[in-house]
Amino acid sequence: MGAMKFNLPADFYARYWQREPVLIRQAIENFRSPVSGDDLAGLACMEEVESRIIIEKGCAMPWEVRHGPFAEETFNSLPETHWTLLVQAVDHWDDEIAALRRLFPNIANWRLDDVMVSYAAVGGSVGPHFDSYDVFLLQGIGRRRWRLGGRVDSNTPLRQHPELRLLKSFEETHDYLLEPGDALYVPPNVAHWGIAETECVTLSIGFRAPLISELLEGSAAAISSELPPDLRYTDQLSDLSETLHAGEITAELVVRLHELVREYSTQEAFARWFGSFATERKYPADPEQLTNREIVENIQRGKSCRTRNDSRFAFLVRESAIDLFADGTRFECPLEAAEFIRRLCSDAALQQSDLQSWRDIVLGLAAQGSLAFN
Repeated sequence: MGAMKFNLPADFYARYWQREPVLIRQAIENFRSPVSGDDLAGLACMEEVESRIIIEKGCAMPWEVRHGPFAEETFNSLPETHWTLLVQAVDHWDDEIAALRRLFPNIANWRLDDVMVSYAAVGGSVGPHFDSYDVFLLQGIGRRRWRLGGRVDSNTPLRQHPELRLLKSFEETHDYLLEPGDALYVPPNVAHWGIAETECVTLSIGFRAPLISELLEGSAAAISSELPPDLRYTDQLSDLSETLHAGEITAELVVRLHELVREYSTQEAFARWFGSFATERKYPADPEQLTNREIVENIQRGKSCRTRNDSRFAFLVRESAIDLFADGTRFECPLEAAEFIRRLCSDAALQQSDLQSWRDIVLGLAAQGSLAFN
């Protein structure tokens, strides 16, 4: 695709981000999808790829959902219209799709979920629905009409369906027809319904937002697992006063217990957990794991090296060191490695000097399968 620029409105983040939808005509000028419907069908036949086909009409029930992997013959038996193939995380498999992740320098890497790509026959749709995350809907091939509604939430009535969260009613507020290169930004909890006017390919760039319950449960479990197994609460003299009622939990005790929890649930401990949580792989993977000797030989031969498309990287600068997180693993690095780590987390190809200067970091990353040599 060459160099790409996402032509966002100048006030996009201040006015629209997580606030209201916006249509961006020619968000990427002269854009054409790097993958076709046939490419998606090929991916959907792979065991390790998550895919679905949604058929609106002509089946035992409306909006029938079929899950991959699919046999090639499946695509010959589908109706001529009103069906959609959706393939998750195409950025893991295609370098040009992965490049779309670099179009949002204002948004932290850990927020990006994946780039889902869909092919739709004429009339194809997944129905009126809403997402709990931000999404850019980038048109790659053909034309798709997007109908937008108002804001909804978990209390909004849904149709009875075993898998899809389809809205029971849909009141249209906007209607947009997207052509290749156009993009529609949809904030969380805004109802939307896309219908293919021609055969089309649409790229959905989704941004994840963890539930607060996930942060609480995950961090508490991780932090508590590091505490001494015999660490317990102990009474203070004020807890043993004869003037207290035996059934009373005093306000003083609640404050002290809460402070005790906060004492061990430190910001530093939370940060260590969050870095690992934020960089966990979307899907379990078994990448090629090289021995130290093979890694060193690749470095010495000058092979190109970069982060894997399905890996996640982030870093945290501390007072005396930098924590690099890769695929859920934490690497404590010296501050002098800051420039190298920043480029690493920007999906830039590693330079030969990087591989020589930060050999131990590279060895650790490559050994766990977070780097790929070409």
